[in-house]
Amino acid sequence: MTQSTNPHAISGLKSDALLAILREHFDADAVWSRRGMVMARGRPVHLDLQQIELLKRALADGGWSARSERAGQDWLLMIERRKDWRPPWLALTLFLATVVAVVFLRPLTLTGFSLEGFREVFFTELPFAYTLFPILLAHEFGHYFAARAHDYPASLPYFIPGFYPFGTFGAIIVARYPFRDRRVLFDIAVAGPLAGFLVSIPVLWYGLAHSEWVHLPESGGLYLGDPLLMKLLVTWALPAPPEAGMDILLHAAAFGGWAGLFVTMLNLLPFGPLDGGKTAYAMFPGRQKWIAWGFWGVLATSLLYSYFWMLWLCLTLVFRLPHPPTLNDEVPIGRRRALIGVAVLAVFVLSFMPFPFKM
Repeated sequence: MTQSTNPHAISGLKSDALLAILREHFDADAVWSRRGMVMARGRPVHLDLQQIELLKRALADGGWSARSERAGQDWLLMIERRKDWRPPWLALTLFLATVVAVVFLRPLTLTGFSLEGFREVFFTELPFAYTLFPILLAHEFGHYFAARAHDYPASLPYFIPGFYPFGTFGAIIVARYPFRDRRVLFDIAVAGPLAGFLVSIPVLWYGLAHSEWVHLPESGGLYLGDPLLMKLLVTWALPAPPEAGMDILLHAAAFGGWAGLFVTMLNLLPFGPLDGGKTAYAMFPGRQKWIAWGFWGVLATSLLYSYFWMLWLCLTLVFRLPHPPTLNDEVPIGRRRALIGVAVLAVFVLSFMPFPFKM
């Protein structure tokens, strides 16, 4: 990011048309570029709200789009070339590809790409899809509608097709603008995990109610970690095991609910790009990086017992552990959001699994 506090820094803009519009309507104290956008901090020439709207209209006529945010006595402007960078057809195409991967390719993988075996497995594994997708959709559209509520431009969810064991790597929402303040950051960050978690509870209960106690073989098979929520729901959804030494053979719907909790857990890790990192920064802007590094160290020690976190820890270093600042970190989140933050921490505790997979 480049920034200047020179009142005449506006003269450094590359676009003469944008320069002329800003000089006419805006008295800028600072102008800087970030993520391909031009941002300016200052005051309208005539110090009224109508002047801000005139500035936006002038920018729109020149092919620019602008967003404004009050920052004390000043205004923050975020300006970029007007273009459609969120094509809905791409989101729809990726979603359909993910449906194909989860519903068809995943059971085909389970049978070793045997068409005959696929016919036997398809309907057995179908409940996995209709329990996983509601959780993922609730999570992503929780983010999307929270962004819309704040008039924050965000794309539709882009689902990522995958392979065994889930058939998908989840979904992402693309947001190019920096967050205006910590309240906006908090609301958008927590909406996804909370919505997905609320859907996970009845989905997981339904799946567990259709699971059964069995004597599992001593060798072979994939054993799943038990999040705390799953331990609690087992006592309500299943009767006590008839014999000692038995374990639960998960119904496909229960595995879908478990996968939803797994996604929630990963997203709530307190690392920069993730929902947990955003939430931690919104609540503790000066401490989020230390929280992230501390948790990273805890997970690194778990490599002594399992290599599951190896790839994830490497990816977090690539995408950076600290979260970048918002445009106005001085805005407090308030007591209500702080209480919601405690609820999000509880969701993380209920979903967390130190070792999700074990052969």
